Amino acid sequence: DTYSSQAKLYLDVLLPMLESSDPLVNLLSSWDYRYDESSLGAPLFESFYTALREEVFGKQQLGVEAIRHLSKQSGLFIDFYQNFDTCLLNPKSSWYEHCTQEEAFTRAFETAKQQHQGQTWGEINTFKFTNILFQGKLPQWLGFDSDECVMIGGRATPHQGQIYESAGRLTSFAPSVRLVADMSENKLHTRIAGGVSDNRLSPWYKSEIDGWLKGTFKELKP
Repeated sequence: DTYSSQAKLYLDVLLPMLESSDPLVNLLSSWDYRYDESSLGAPLFESFYTALREEVFGKQQLGVEAIRHLSKQSGLFIDFYQNFDTCLLNPKSSWYEHCTQEEAFTRAFETAKQQHQGQTWGEINTFKFTNILFQGKLPQWLGFDSDECVMIGGRATPHQGQIYESAGRLTSFAPSVRLVADMSENKLHTRIAGGVSDNRLSPWYKSEIDGWLKGTFKELKP
């Protein structure tokens, strides 16, 4: 499930502030709030949301560079986004000391429009399964790392798919283990991210990746 109720909350506030004749406004108004691979609305909303944080918490308060560092190099706005949303979605929030909510929202959308390149979520939210020891530093042809993979979902979707950096390393919030249990069956339906072996020469080293990306399951029986 890649539906973002967070995006809907913001767009319910933003869209009435904008000119309906703008093609990018129409793109957001017709978006289904899903962070699917082919979504065009998700990247535009993410640009707006990033610009809004920089506008309110950066330009008005703590400095843009500080907010960019916290956004890109930490999980602060991923772990605690709901706390910040409480501030941003309240037009009477004390954070709107130097401008109104409408001014901040419309400025952020103008910034997002300038950055918009018409890419899909699958084109920008990508990652590789990398070897835990070598961390992507070896040539691709050695086979320690996977090919480029698409991460569906976002910070506020049931299927999370947020990519960011932490201490200089690329990391993510994503379902590392999927498990479905039907209590009428004597088995489990499972899938892990990666493979069941850490041995590069093992056929099980990357055996789970394709199924994990496709959302399929294998059966685990006694």
